[in-house]
Amino acid sequence: MKRRSASSQRQYVRVLRIPKRVFLGGLAFCALVCVCLVALLVQDRSFVPTHVVDTYDDPLSYRSGPGVHYRKLGEVPRGVEVERLRTDGSWFEVRLPRKRTGWVHSGFLVALDGPAADEEGRTRQAALASALPMPDPADGTYALYERALYPIRELIADAEAGPAQYNAVVHSADTAPPRLPTDLTIAEILDWGATQTGDSAIGRYQVIENTLRGFHRRAGLSRDTVFTPPVQDKMANYLIMRRGLWEFLNGRISRDEFQVFLAMEWAGIPTPDGQSYHAGINGNRATVHVRQVTAALDAAKEAHLRFVSERLAMEQTLPTGG
Repeated sequence: MKRRSASSQRQYVRVLRIPKRVFLGGLAFCALVCVCLVALLVQDRSFVPTHVVDTYDDPLSYRSGPGVHYRKLGEVPRGVEVERLRTDGSWFEVRLPRKRTGWVHSGFLVALDGPAADEEGRTRQAALASALPMPDPADGTYALYERALYPIRELIADAEAGPAQYNAVVHSADTAPPRLPTDLTIAEILDWGATQTGDSAIGRYQVIENTLRGFHRRAGLSRDTVFTPPVQDKMANYLIMRRGLWEFLNGRISRDEFQVFLAMEWAGIPTPDGQSYHAGINGNRATVHVRQVTAALDAAKEAHLRFVSERLAMEQTLPTGG
């Protein structure tokens, strides 16, 4: 058998040698394939319900833990989509944009799709089957909830207004309004509020400029509307409803959850732990006791149930015609 010379063997090896550029390109391709496989595996993980932030005018605060006593980490605007990671009672830990995470109250999240959305849909259907229609400030249905609204308005007035009641003005305002609040138009109050460098809360329910601006548009009130007691009561009704009264009355949220929502709107109302939701901000503190809140919310629910019972009894005795 003829043997190759050493020189021919070296030449044979050189023929099989892979150029460095080709070798590195192959490694890069393999790495890219691995990355794609990992991405597919990540996408194949168990479904995480996607929610959207649904607040009123204010952004949603997210915190370091499941409760209002945990440190506030930042805010998320309305309309931002988040991913739920885990649950602790009525609080969700969520993944926020730019890979941030934090805890938010589930009452300000609406499920977009998946099992959470199905469950939320069933809950809404059950609530809609209640004896009274969902309230709308434009069609007069708030009147059907007056018995429930009254004790809560009184609670808010105790916490916020003091003896001045409908003519109350926040003590930290830079200047006083030109006249008593009940003699001013919405336009005049907005103009006055725009001149304040700090707080501009006004009236029996201590509404601020931004809240008043949003309310008069949604309620269809002109800027020439006078800020009378009935107008202030109407605004309070709207805000109370926005904070979850209908859901509370229909069992969709608990009393403690509703209390937290009210505390978010009115600094003088405490959360269930006795502290103002806005404690430490511009001197805010709770001005009524948790027992007073519990009594008012229980009275609201009892009055509502009594009214519903009376309404159903009346409908059963009405002639059906024919």
